[in-house]
Amino acid sequence: MNKKKLSAAFLLCGAVCLFAGCGGGGEEILPMPPVTEIRSLDEWEAAFGEERLSNFTMKSSWHMTDNVTAEESFKEIEFRQDAANNVCLFIERELTAPDGEVSSETQEMYVKNDETYSVYRRSGSESWKKESCTEEEYTSHIVVSAAGLFGVLGLENLDIGQEMDAFTYESVRGEYAYHNLPLGTGSLIVRFADSFLDTVSITGGLWEDNAYYAEVEVTLSDYGTTSVALPNA
Repeated sequence: MNKKKLSAAFLLCGAVCLFAGCGGGGEEILPMPPVTEIRSLDEWEAAFGEERLSNFTMKSSWHMTDNVTAEESFKEIEFRQDAANNVCLFIERELTAPDGEVSSETQEMYVKNDETYSVYRRSGSESWKKESCTEEEYTSHIVVSAAGLFGVLGLENLDIGQEMDAFTYESVRGEYAYHNLPLGTGSLIVRFADSFLDTVSITGGLWEDNAYYAEVEVTLSDYGTTSVALPNA
C-alpha cells in the first residue's frame, strides 16, 4: 500500500472512530482540521514563491513580553500587495491590550508609476503625505520570497522558503513545526491550504538572548484578489 493510500486509510479509520465514539467515554470530540501536506520541495518553494506572493493580504497579531522588564506590548501588522499594479500597503497598529483599542497607527504605501517611485505615509487619520523614493526602496518593500514576507514582520533573518527539511510534519494537526529558530529559541508553526501558505504561528523566545517572549499569529488570504486603492494625495 503506497503512502497516499495508507494516509487515506488512517483518515478513514479516524473518521469511523469519531462517529462510533471510540475511546470517547462521553468526551467531546472536536473535528479534525483540514490537512494539506506539502509533498515535495518544489511545492514548498512554490508556496513561498514570487508567483503566489504577487497578490495577497497578510494580517498578524502580536503579543510581546520583554524578558527583562516584563513589559507587555500588543500590535497588529497588516500588509496588502498587488504587484501587478506595482503597489503595496503596510499598516502597523499599536494596541492597548489584545483586541483592545488602537493607541497609534501608521501606514506606508509604496507605488511604481512607469519609472517613477513614490511612498505615501500617514499617521492615524492624518492626510497622506507623498514623497519620492528610490527604486531600491520600492523593491525592498515588494514581497517576492519568504525572506521578504517575514521581513515585513520585522523578522529579516528568517528565510524558510528553501528549508522544508528543517520542519517536522505533524499530520494530526496538519502543520509543519520548526523548533529553536535561528533568531531565538521560539517555535514556528506553518499551515497550508490547497498548497497555499495559510497561517503562521510563532511562540517563544525571539531575537538576541531571547530578549522577548513572543506570541504571533499570521493569516494569509485573498491570493489573486487583493487590491490597494491609491490615496487622493
